[in-house]
Amino acid sequence: KTQLKEIDNQLKIQSEESGEPLTALSPMAQVRFLLGSMLMKEAKRLLEEGGDRRQAEALLKGSSGKPGAVQHFLNVFMRYSNTQWAGDAGKYFEEAKKILEDEFGREVKFEATPEQWAKVEAAQFEAAKLAFNQQLYEEAAKKYTKALERFSSSKIAVGALSDLVNCYIELDNDLYADMVVLHIAERYNERPNEMQTAGNTVLHIAAKYSELGRKGKQDEVYEVFFDNFDKHPMTPRL
Repeated sequence: KTQLKEIDNQLKIQSEESGEPLTALSPMAQVRFLLGSMLMKEAKRLLEEGGDRRQAEALLKGSSGKPGAVQHFLNVFMRYSNTQWAGDAGKYFEEAKKILEDEFGREVKFEATPEQWAKVEAAQFEAAKLAFNQQLYEEAAKKYTKALERFSSSKIAVGALSDLVNCYIELDNDLYADMVVLHIAERYNERPNEMQTAGNTVLHIAAKYSELGRKGKQDEVYEVFFDNFDKHPMTPRL
C-alpha cells in the first residue's frame, strides 16, 4: 500500500506540473476497484447462501476503520474519473448502496449527481480519443468499447463509434468494423436528432475505404447507407 500511494502521489504531482492526465496511470484505481469487487462478491455470496449477515454488511459498508466495497467504489468513481475503472465503479457503487439499503436498512447518503457522471463520461471518452490521436488503435478500441458500453446514450456516441470503426479498419479487423457500421446505421437511422450525423459518419467510412483502394468494402458500406438512410438529405443525389 505504501508503494502504491507513493506512485499515486508522484503521478498527481506530475499531472499538475505537465497538465497531462497522468493519474490515469495510477495503480490505485485498479487495486481499489479490485478490492471493492472482491468484497461485494463475497458479501453477495454470504447473503445468497444464508451466511453471516453481519459479516456481509461489514464487507459492504466497512468496519474497524477498514473501508468496505462502497468506499472503494466511490473512491475510484470520484478520484479516478479518467481511468477505465471509473464507469463500472459508479455502477457497482450504486449496486452496493442498494444492497445496504434493501437488506440492512442502512442509508448511504452519497448519491452521484448528473454532473459527476458527466465528468466521468467526458474523461472516459477523452482518454479513448487521446489514444486514437496517438494512433494507438488497439488501445483506443478497448477504451472506446468500454466507454460506449457504460455511456451508450452519450451525445458524442456517434463520433466515438466513428473513431471505433476507424480503429478496426487500421487494425485490419473487417468483421468488427462491419459490426460497428451496422450498429450506427440501425441504431440511429430513425432518430431525428442524430440521423443526419450518423448517415454522414457512414459516408465518411465509405470514403475511407475509397482512399484505401478498397472498392468492394466501399460498395458494402454504401449499401448499408442506402438500406438505412432513405431520409438523409444526401440520399437522392447519391
